[in-house]
Amino acid sequence: MVTVRATPDFDDVYDDPRSMVTYGVNLTTHHVAWQEDGFGARMVSDGLIVGEQLPESAEIGSELWTAHDGGIRIMGRSVNDGSVRWKDPRNLYGLKIETVGAGLFSADMVQEFKENRDTLDLLDSATVKRPAGMTKDSADDFTFAGRQCVYDQRSVVVCGVDGYLAALDAHTHKVLWKLTTDDPSREVPKVTTAWHGAVYGGVAGHGNVILDASTGKDRGTYSAGYLTLMNEYGGRDQDLTVYPATG
Repeated sequence: MVTVRATPDFDDVYDDPRSMVTYGVNLTTHHVAWQEDGFGARMVSDGLIVGEQLPESAEIGSELWTAHDGGIRIMGRSVNDGSVRWKDPRNLYGLKIETVGAGLFSADMVQEFKENRDTLDLLDSATVKRPAGMTKDSADDFTFAGRQCVYDQRSVVVCGVDGYLAALDAHTHKVLWKLTTDDPSREVPKVTTAWHGAVYGGVAGHGNVILDASTGKDRGTYSAGYLTLMNEYGGRDQDLTVYPATG
């Protein structure tokens, strides 16, 4: 699946809106299986694609899509053929979708353009509602602006920003732990990736650390680079150097 942001010719950039096109590519035949104009795919989960369905008048700022007359929708489509699986009923004037992990995503929604009412919420791709068992307060721990989230591909999602980390059980949606600068006994690392119960990150000037995904406690250190991707075979850093797994 490939999503392309369509940009007008430079001479007409101030007159023509911009949009998105998503292509479903068959990995066996390497041919385009389907195409959806005006749809921007943001995440894939269990055969479902979640993204923004845009009207012709939609425009993009840095990341937030806007439409002065509304008409932006959160939509779920089938990976196989692009058919609509669900469509959120909210008529939006602005929207930014970001993947959280484990089938969850955050939606930054503008529901009243003139009053610029901005709503940021955590949603489940299966229901387009807040994850079962979560309150607005607990969801806010994973939807704040500027946060980065990693999923260990098993049971835990960790989201954070400078000086703050929070972990979520991917199945029960219970908040497992938090690390903040309020605790002077330890520094809060910046997380970069996670894999099967381990969260990888680092503290400036103090090296890299591995956290237990379930408890947030230190599990060890590592000397590899700035890891951005991890699986059972090893880790890859931002310079595309691969470090093989040990043990």
